[in-house]
Amino acid sequence: MEELGLTYDELLTQEPYTMRDVLESMTKTDLTSLAAELEIVGRSSMTKAQLIDAILATQEGGV
Repeated sequence: MEELGLTYDELLTQEPYTMRDVLESMTKTDLTSLAAELEIVGRSSMTKAQLIDAILATQEGGV
């Protein structure tokens, strides 16, 4: 995350369209770490696209 110049808290305050762009630029390992912080269930078996969708849903209050 540091290479993007954002902390996790800063990342979570981004607008959804900006957030998707940032998430897509991250590695699957970084996405899995973020999903762990967000306590997303099933994260270890998710694809990169599924992780992005789950993180966005959590940010939007969906999951």
